[in-house]
Amino acid sequence: MDGASVLAKCLKEQACYAAQAMGYLTRKPAVCLVVSGPGLLHAIGGLANATVNCWPMICIGGSSDVDQENRGAFQEWPQVESARLACKHVSRPTSLQAIPLHVEK
Repeated sequence: MDGASVLAKCLKEQACYAAQAMGYLTRKPAVCLVVSGPGLLHAIGGLANATVNCWPMICIGGSSDVDQENRGAFQEWPQVESARLACKHVSRPTSLQAIPLHVEK
């Protein structure tokens, strides 16, 4: 990844706020990667702040397998529904191949 910078944060709140600050400073979407369930839930404050301020940011949350949905999988949480109010666009790709299409939106 030429030109990509990585800033590792242990706390998801910090990661999300750092990504939105990078988006604000560079005017290019910064990416925040978080684990599923609680990880995404902790990032929602930063997502809402970035959305309200129109700062470009992409947050990618982990997930249980599609075939484990609604079966009590590890750290399963209604992530799409939880993030919907805080984001301009929310989606859940059903395969690895679909990820670029969702990011493009």
